[in-house]
Amino acid sequence: MRVDDLERIVGIGPVREQQLYELGILTFAQLAAADGAGLAAALGCGLWAVAGWQGKAAALNAECGIGEGRADE
Repeated sequence: MRVDDLERIVGIGPVREQQLYELGILTFAQLAAADGAGLAAALGCGLWAVAGWQGKAAALNAECGIGEGRADE
């Protein structure tokens, strides 16, 4: 499985990226498709932050032309 560099998203540093990886979120498509409220609760952060990350993840996924938005790639 491909693993994206989630640190390309403003607000996601190395620690947060590792937390996302541990939750099974490895790609931009997976982050964009994740349950925002559940992810915010699991990470102990605000829903507004997660929503911002998800928007940027969707844009990066489309920009890269990978995965066609599918979370399983």
